[in-house]
Amino acid sequence: MMPEKSEKVKTFLNRKLVEKQLELRKIKRKRSIIKGLYAGSVIVSVVLSSSAAAIASIFGLPLAPTIIITCFTTTSAIATILSTKFKLKKKKEKLQAITEEKIKIKDRLDYVVSCNGDLSESELEKILKEF
Repeated sequence: MMPEKSEKVKTFLNRKLVEKQLELRKIKRKRSIIKGLYAGSVIVSVVLSSSAAAIASIFGLPLAPTIIITCFTTTSAIATILSTKFKLKKKKEKLQAITEEKIKIKDRLDYVVSCNGDLSESELEKILKEF
């Protein structure tokens, strides 16, 4: 293969690598925000549930504590629903897939560089089809 084609493949792989790195950063940032929201909603849920139970046991069942208990338990339920909505499994799988693809691109780039432009047409086609 001619050296100029090898350079084009290197440029292509470098660009793909940069794209994956940027995508990885964005996903990591979103994931950390979601983790914070998840933890916050779990904490709010536990605190409100505990407070509702404490108010119910301390004050008995007059009207004012009943309204407070209802508000606390409703807010707690909403926080619990939000915490389940923010499950991180899908985000973690996506992050892992992008990381694996980034590693694959980097490996191919290293291979192209190590060949010093001595890639065959079939190797070139294989690399381009892969990405």
